[in-house]
Amino acid sequence: HLVLVAGISGAGKSSAIHMLSDLGFYIVDNLPVPLLPFFLEFSKSSSARFQKIAVHVDIDSSKKLSQFLELLRLIDPERHIPALGPR
Repeated sequence: HLVLVAGISGAGKSSAIHMLSDLGFYIVDNLPVPLLPFFLEFSKSSSARFQKIAVHVDIDSSKKLSQFLELLRLIDPERHIPALGPR
């Protein structure tokens, strides 16, 4: 199980992460967006420890949002992930 908790500051990410921790998820707090694919690959190497993962990603700029959406497309190419429109 993988839960990605992403959003802007003040959106309630920390509260969600604390709840997921209480539910037994392995928590990765404030992972930089470019490191997400590397962590996901690493997590496959130790299946017992990483059965349930929650990753907190802070999205505080349009650049990070674009990077995050592109990574989601790579992780799950079958799922429709909308393109970032003009701002």
